[in-house]
Amino acid sequence: MLILRAHHIFCIQGYIGKGYSKDFVKNMDKVVNSLNPDALVKIVTEADDLCSKCPHMLKDHHCDSQAKISFLDASSLKTLTIKPNYIYKYRDLLDALNKNLTFKNFRETCAVCSWFSCGYCKNGLFKNKT
Repeated sequence: MLILRAHHIFCIQGYIGKGYSKDFVKNMDKVVNSLNPDALVKIVTEADDLCSKCPHMLKDHHCDSQAKISFLDASSLKTLTIKPNYIYKYRDLLDALNKNLTFKNFRETCAVCSWFSCGYCKNGLFKNKT
């Protein structure tokens, strides 16, 4: 079972092999490659399997931008209508994305992220939407 922050469900959709560091990218590749529709994912609002190799994670297992990350998680939970500390099948999380995500709530949620301006997430999240 994977453990993922709520907002990382968004990030994974736009992932194209780039990241903060080589260790981060290697870990992100591992996580992304392990996902399949039946994969079990526990949604959390704390450090997760991706954070473990992030250079922004502090020794106390919080992000050096914790307020921003907490906002991203809370907004993602609301947008996807999912709950923290629940276990979902990955397909159900993707269904929640497809059902609930609009460009407006994507922008409201993700505009604070340093990756937002790159467009990777937008391209990944909206590639199949008209």
